[in-house]
Amino acid sequence: MPPTRPAYACSCVRQSVPNQALADATVVFSGQVTNIGQVKGRLNITFRVDEQWKGDSAQSLVIQTAATTAMCGYPFEVGQTYLVYANRRQGRLQTNQCSRTTLLSQAAEDLSVLSKDIPCKGWKAES
Repeated sequence: MPPTRPAYACSCVRQSVPNQALADATVVFSGQVTNIGQVKGRLNITFRVDEQWKGDSAQSLVIQTAATTAMCGYPFEVGQTYLVYANRRQGRLQTNQCSRTTLLSQAAEDLSVLSKDIPCKGWKAES
């Protein structure tokens, strides 16, 4: 019988408020998931960027997250649109369940703060 290893569940400290999350993040944007790929226990999530509040302007971004929610990976779905807060770690943009990343349809508080307090400096898709 192989030795047992401890099991860990995702545990987050209290989420920051939108202003603090914006200050702490490397990149903040809204966008639709166009592809999800898996590499060595991590998911590479490709987004079509709709609006960007922080970070270098881009029309698409790839964000990494853990492959499972037990490891705090965010459960992205292709075709869904999200508000994403990501940080650069080990040369890659990453996010997780402990950030304020959420479905755009559930981000009213964040969008209110972002639209009032911070002028959009990033690329914005034309409708």
